[in-house]
Amino acid sequence: MKNAVRATFTPNVLADVGSFGGLFALTDLPADPVLVASTDGVGTKVKLAADLGRWRSIGHDLVNHCV
Repeated sequence: MKNAVRATFTPNVLADVGSFGGLFALTDLPADPVLVASTDGVGTKVKLAADLGRWRSIGHDLVNHCV
């Protein structure tokens, strides 16, 4: 899978597969900004929510990981 992902890289990709975030240089814009994208799971919070029967915070976490 890593090779398939690397095959899509352009010179603007600043980080290799496996980093905590994808870094993409926006060099055509003033001040050379970098776009950073990441994803993560809610981890052990799901077990804690199940133990407590409280799922609302898990929904918030899932949405926040996507925004």
